[in-house]
Amino acid sequence: MQALNQGNNEQISRGLIETPDGFLALTFSQSKTFKTRPAAIRWLAKRGVIAK
Repeated sequence: MQALNQGNNEQISRGLIETPDGFLALTFSQSKTFKTRPAAIRWLAKRGVIAK
């Protein structure tokens, strides 16, 4: 998980979060839920957030 401090007491994050329903993949502008970790990693890699 990576966080960007906005400087006004706000942060935006990107990365991968495990949830009870699966995984939540976050970019600074988009988010999407996945059932499996590999699918979430592929989605993030296509957007340049993580290196596969």
